Amino acid sequence: MSRSPLIFVVILSTLFVALPAAAQEEAPSNAELYRMLKEQQEMLAKQAAVIEDLRAELLKSNEALKETQSNTKQGDRQAPELTAQVEKKEKNKDSSTRVDGNTGHDDIVAVAKPNSVSMEASYLYVLPTLSDTYYASIGGTASPNGTLYANDPDYDSAFRIGAAYTSGHSGRKLNASFTYLDSSSSDQLSGSQLWAARGSADLLSNFENYTGTATSSIDLKYRNVDVLMSEPVNWGGVESNFLYGIEYAHMSWDETETYSRTGVTSISKSTAKFNGVGPQIGFNLSYKPFAGLNSLVSGFAIETMASGSLLLATSSSSLADTQNGTNIGAVQTDDTERVIPTLHGRIGLSYNYDSGPYHTTFGGGYESSIYINGLQRLGNHDDVADGQYTVLYDNFDLSGLDLWLKFNMEL
Repeated sequence: MSRSPLIFVVILSTLFVALPAAAQEEAPSNAELYRMLKEQQEMLAKQAAVIEDLRAELLKSNEALKETQSNTKQGDRQAPELTAQVEKKEKNKDSSTRVDGNTGHDDIVAVAKPNSVSMEASYLYVLPTLSDTYYASIGGTASPNGTLYANDPDYDSAFRIGAAYTSGHSGRKLNASFTYLDSSSSDQLSGSQLWAARGSADLLSNFENYTGTATSSIDLKYRNVDVLMSEPVNWGGVESNFLYGIEYAHMSWDETETYSRTGVTSISKSTAKFNGVGPQIGFNLSYKPFAGLNSLVSGFAIETMASGSLLLATSSSSLADTQNGTNIGAVQTDDTERVIPTLHGRIGLSYNYDSGPYHTTFGGGYESSIYINGLQRLGNHDDVADGQYTVLYDNFDLSGLDLWLKFNMEL
């Protein structure tokens, strides 16, 4: 045998032995297959969990997308209304009073309050005064050189009622009020050395240095109507309003003097009437010194008001004297038209109590009204020229205590 076939036989035998052994080593066992299967299951479980998390996130994203779409649709519906409000505010800024350079008056009040109506009632305890209410003197035998006595009215009750409508958007208020006063006073002197001080010359000549009585009585009527628009004006922490409108005033002053001595009784009656209407302007201020503090004290406010009017007035007066029932003189003036300036003022303290849509305010203070040269008065004090009468114009004043109660209701 040659060497080559022998080598071939050896190599072939070796391959038959090595191949089955190698095949046996590469085949995995059952345990190995189980472990691999277990790892595959765990990996699939993790992937399933990740897939579930992704699914939940997708659901949340879908809900958020739906909400965004809904808000977008709602915004599209509200956009015209909001645009109109912005344009309206921009227009209001041109005519509003600036507060601090950033915000106009209308921007503040527009945020605002609802419309409201209010009713107000006031009790006034006032003193009416006129320049000349002297009616008799005591002293002197040849001439009246003693004390001259006057019948001055005393404090009396008056009443005021009012109603107002307030626009919540602009803060403007339309207010109407009516003031009513009827007052009377009387005074009497008795004794000797009396001298009459009112009446015609014929009447006065019979009551010089006499013994008897002198009596004076006065009846006064006063009516006032104010219709005012209140325009809010921002001024720091003070609530202020500009007032403009119309005032109407009526006054009548009836005065009667009765002089009596033995066998003679004389009566002198004089009247003065006034009716006037005209424009009125003014302002009021309300300052709350305790604003922002405890609710029990934050409602206190200091109130002030001042206004003036120019009234186109019609004035008239009359004088009539009788002696023992017989007329000894009676004259009256023509109606006289004049422009009368008037002044009104008030200062006081108020307290406001809020209860939901209802607000109650009560307060008190001092007020005064002056009608300059308001009353025309007729007289005759010349014992020589009986036909010469004097016409005087006297201021008419009202001043005193003012207590008010106001009830406000939001609409």
